[in-house]
Amino acid sequence: MFPFALLYGLGIWIRNKMFDWDVYPEQQFDLPVVNVGNLAVGGTGKTPHVEYLLRLLEAHYKTATLSRGYGRKSLGYILADSNSIAEEIGDEPLLYATKFKDTLVVVCEKRLFAIPNLIADHPETDVIIMDDAYQHRSVKPGLNILLTTFEKPFFNDFLLPAGTLREWASGYNRADVIIVTKCPLEITEVTKKEYIKKIRPLSHQHVFFTTINYGAPVHAFSGLTLENLGSLNALVFSGIANAAPFENYCERHFKSIIPLEYKDHHAFDVTEIDDIVHRFSKISSDKIVICTEKDWMRIRATELENQFKNIPIYYLPIEVSFLEKEQKFNTLVIDYIRSVSIID
Repeated sequence: MFPFALLYGLGIWIRNKMFDWDVYPEQQFDLPVVNVGNLAVGGTGKTPHVEYLLRLLEAHYKTATLSRGYGRKSLGYILADSNSIAEEIGDEPLLYATKFKDTLVVVCEKRLFAIPNLIADHPETDVIIMDDAYQHRSVKPGLNILLTTFEKPFFNDFLLPAGTLREWASGYNRADVIIVTKCPLEITEVTKKEYIKKIRPLSHQHVFFTTINYGAPVHAFSGLTLENLGSLNALVFSGIANAAPFENYCERHFKSIIPLEYKDHHAFDVTEIDDIVHRFSKISSDKIVICTEKDWMRIRATELENQFKNIPIYYLPIEVSFLEKEQKFNTLVIDYIRSVSIID
């Protein structure tokens, strides 16, 4: 795959240089635009980091999220509402719309087209958070947040298809903030310093370390949480980029698990749900079905959810937490928004 990776890399290098040399223009807007993205393909934790920003900002600013809406079956500019489903806007935007009622959720494959429309439709918007737009350089964010995982940081990766990078690792230099995600809780100061040394942050760049926290399983229909997991046998299914952390958590907390993995953003069909229900029926006793929050977004409000009506099905919510310097990160984000916004 190495020769193909080099050919791919050449094309990406030329494209980025066209932006660097202003052959292709980068549009900057008058209101604050924060981007959360990565260099690699999937699995870096963009969704919980966007949610972190929404929790930080929603109470004080009229906030909007802008995503491509990966996996949706629609095209064009769509503003989510109470009737939106994953097929129309994608699972991640639906998750934002479901959890953050005061946030505007927009999907559009062309960000440069979407932002003026969003501003025209909702001039009260104070800040836009772009989800996964690090390579979409036609819009220049005022604050660019780059995510890279502890397990496979960009400095140990290579270009597609030999590795998982969408562009050369040197693309990190466009970031204002670099977050090493999915860190183990026991990470040492020595390891952090080694990572920072290998990242080689520029003088203006800030490096942070975060980890994933799983909440108590939530019943998909009642919203009630589940405690005392250790006596239960769980059928665990997921359609995410990296299922290992989710499955490892379930393996540690349930009596036993039967894992089923599907591709990222997988669109489940009736046959697959029938198979899940059938496998569940074979478990003798003390049993539940559990999936990720994003997986349930693709099932809820569709005909598929009816197949789970008589089954104890739960989803596992996740959040990110900073291992240190959380207040520094929060202040950095707020200070940026205040430096651009006129509302303060």
